[in-house]
Amino acid sequence: MPHNLIESATNHWPGEPMSMYITAQDELHVEYQGIALTCPHCQTLTHLTAVATPKFEDLSRRQPKHIGIVFRCDACAEPVFLKFTVKAYTALRVELSANYAEVERARENFPLTYLPEEAEACSRRRSIATRRGVSTPSAP
Repeated sequence: MPHNLIESATNHWPGEPMSMYITAQDELHVEYQGIALTCPHCQTLTHLTAVATPKFEDLSRRQPKHIGIVFRCDACAEPVFLKFTVKAYTALRVELSANYAEVERARENFPLTYLPEEAEACSRRRSIATRRGVSTPSAP
């Protein structure tokens, strides 16, 4: 699974992006296996089920470049928010890019056993501050 902020939903054949679109009936269509990722809540690699999709009429009228869709983690039922780029607007559907950005990422744990205690404590403080959006000085 890629570790960058932009992920790619793929079908059965690696490298081929799947087709994703919202119909005029406000239905999200995702071909093949759907979307799977590591849930930011339960840390499980799982499939997602769409629970809130933007209305086709609103999208067609406003034509934003990016849209957000709320999914439910199939493992823990917590909400997962993904942001998609719109590829095209047609009279029958809104085509979405297979790439998406995770609004909330799964926590990554790094072993800090090789660091001296003082450096480990400083690193943990910085990690917590970063998650909270607070900048910290570079010195401990």
